[in-house]
Amino acid sequence: SFFRGCCVTVCVIPPLFANTNKSNTLKTLKTLCEMTPFPRGRPRARKYWSLPVLLPMLGAMLLLLLQWPTAAAARGEHAFGNATGEAGGARAFPRDRSTTPRDTPTAKRTRLRPTTVTRAWIQINPSPMYTPRTQHCAVVVSSTILVIGGMNNANPGVALADVWKSTDGLAWSQVTMTTPFTARYAAGCTVVGSTVVMGGGAASSSTFLKNVFTSSDLGVTWTQATGNWGFTNPERMGLGMVYVSGLGKIFAVAGYKSSSPNCLNDVYSSSNVGTSWTVATSSASFSIRYIFGLTVVGTKMWLVGGYSCTSSLPVADVYYSLDGATWTVALANSASPFPARSDFGFVLFEGLLWIIGGRSASGVQGNVWTADSTGDGTSWTQATSSLPTGLGRFVAVVLPDGSSTITTGGTSTSNSYNAVSYQYIYAVTCSTPSTPSNANTPSCTGTAVGSTCSFTCSTGYTGGGTLTCGS
Repeated sequence: SFFRGCCVTVCVIPPLFANTNKSNTLKTLKTLCEMTPFPRGRPRARKYWSLPVLLPMLGAMLLLLLQWPTAAAARGEHAFGNATGEAGGARAFPRDRSTTPRDTPTAKRTRLRPTTVTRAWIQINPSPMYTPRTQHCAVVVSSTILVIGGMNNANPGVALADVWKSTDGLAWSQVTMTTPFTARYAAGCTVVGSTVVMGGGAASSSTFLKNVFTSSDLGVTWTQATGNWGFTNPERMGLGMVYVSGLGKIFAVAGYKSSSPNCLNDVYSSSNVGTSWTVATSSASFSIRYIFGLTVVGTKMWLVGGYSCTSSLPVADVYYSLDGATWTVALANSASPFPARSDFGFVLFEGLLWIIGGRSASGVQGNVWTADSTGDGTSWTQATSSLPTGLGRFVAVVLPDGSSTITTGGTSTSNSYNAVSYQYIYAVTCSTPSTPSNANTPSCTGTAVGSTCSFTCSTGYTGGGTLTCGS
C-alpha cells in the first residue's frame, strides 16, 4: 500500500496541478491502483484508499498547495489580487523580469513607487545678452518674447531704447539698437493681435512722456500713433496697460506724474490701437498709485497692489473691472494675506493669477502667491516663500508655448541690478520608500518641459520606467 501511495504521489498529483484533464487523471489513478500487485498468498478485496495509500498522497498535496503561489509568481501569474499583481492598484511601471532571482537573500519585490512631478523656480540664463535693466517692457507677440527699453543698470537713471527677442528665454538676439522713440523706462505696453503698443514712460527722473508708438514686425520698425494721447495729465510713468480683446479696447490705467499729487487713479481707453483715447473714469475707486500689477482674464481686468501716494507705502489690495469705469474691491489692503508690494510680476498662468516677488517697505520680496482666475479674488495661496533670489523691478511673461513663466531683468535681494532670467518649470523627483532606498539616481535629458527622465531600481527591486517632464 505504501508503494502504491508513492506511485500515485509521484506520477499523478503533479499533473493534477499542472491543469491536466481531470478525467484522464482519475482514470490513470484507477489503473495504477489496479495494476499494483498485492502481496502473494493473501488474496483479499482491493482497498485502493487504505491509510498507507492516503498518507503520502495527502502530504504531497499539502506541500504542493503551499508552494503553488510561489510557482505561479515565478511563471508571471498572480495567485491572488487583480491583474496587476497587487490587490487594489494599477502597476506604475511594467514588470522588470531581469531582477535578482528570488532565492537571493537580498531580493525583495518592493516596486518603485510612482514618480511625482513638482514645480520649481530655477535659473535658466545667468547672463542674457541684453543689457542688464529694470522697469522695461516685456511682451509676447507672434510666439516671441520682446524686451523693450528700460533703465540701464550699468548707468542707473539712463533710459534705453533697444529691442531684444527670444522664443524660450534662454537665447536672446538684438532686434534693433536704436528706435525712433525716445529712450524710456516704466512705460505701458500691451499687444493687439500682432502689434505691440507702447505709451508714456520716463526719459529721466524729471522728464515724463506722453506719446504712443506701435510695431507690427516684432520691434524692427516703430510708428508713432500719437504724439499726445490727450489725457488730462498726459505725461506719466509707472502706468498699467492691457488690451481686452472682448471689448476691443486698450486701457491705460493710473501712473505717476511730475507734479503733486504725483500719483493718479484715472483710466483711459483706445479702440484704434492707441491713435485716440477716451476717458473711462477720471477717478477710479482704488487709491492713487503706480507700478502696480494689471492683467486680463476674459473681459475682466484685475489690478493688484502697487505704490500708493496716499500712504507713501506699497499696498496689497485687489480690484477688478469689466469696463474700466467701475472698479470693485475684491480684497481690502487690511485683509490681504500677502505682503504689500510694488514692482512685481503679475501674470495669468495655468488658470491662476500669479503675484511674483516685488518690492515692499522692508526690501525685495522672494515669495509667490496665486489665486483662481475664475474666483472672486479673495482667496490667495502662497506658492513659495523662497524664490532663488528676491526680485523687484522686473517683468514676468508666460512663454509663447504656455509651458512656464519667466522673469526678465530686475533687481535682486541685495538690490543689485541684474538681467538674470528665472523660469518656473517642472522639476522631476523620484518618490521612493526611504527604508530601504530602492531607486537609483534618475537620468534626465534636461529640466525643461518635454524632457524625459529614466528610472532604474536598486539591485533586488522591480520596476523603473521613464517620465516626461510636464506630464
